[in-house]
Amino acid sequence: MTPAERDRESAYEHWMTNVILGSDLEAVAHEAFCTGWEARRERLYAELGNDHYVIFTEDRWTIEHSVECRLSGHMHECSEHEAIALTAREYDPDMAGRWRINGIDGDGLPSLERAGQPGEEKADA
Repeated sequence: MTPAERDRESAYEHWMTNVILGSDLEAVAHEAFCTGWEARRERLYAELGNDHYVIFTEDRWTIEHSVECRLSGHMHECSEHEAIALTAREYDPDMAGRWRINGIDGDGLPSLERAGQPGEEKADA
């Protein structure tokens, strides 16, 4: 076999192994990973919860972001954070403590439910 024939055969093997078969294998591996990830993510959300909470104190407020929000890396774009910022301009003693954010209405305002500390049962509102 001449060097040119070896190069051609090597290029053909590379093409078949890495381009044709590799792309199919990559697609199969990607599908298997994504399917597995969905199941793992759902179990993680079920175990850790997937809610946002806000804690109001005399001098500030802070958001406890959901697991999904933290894992996505988009906490700086969080709509719950923006909604709380609209309502938390002044301290209200009745709002002190930890609250679960149930949702955001059409005006961008949060729906809140009083919550206990992590691991405690919900406090009465």
